[in-house]
Amino acid sequence: KQRQGIGSMLMRAVIERMKTLGGKGCVLVGDRAFYGRFGFQNPLELTHEGVPQEFVLALNFDLRPEARMPKGAVTFHSAFLVTA
Repeated sequence: KQRQGIGSMLMRAVIERMKTLGGKGCVLVGDRAFYGRFGFQNPLELTHEGVPQEFVLALNFDLRPEARMPKGAVTFHSAFLVTA
């Protein structure tokens, strides 16, 4: 079922785990309306081939005002490539 908060709980747990492992941030492909609640933004200079730019989102764990969002072309690990 949806609307029970399970997805949000999982996202918060994953973000916290990435921080404890020393991650500097996170990039994903998704809906800004959902992931925006966790702080994900849509940097215009961040792209992924074959994905509409508005769905490429990033979360920088460095909260300092001078911290920069990532830019450039994103590639994901081959484990995330799906073929039919």
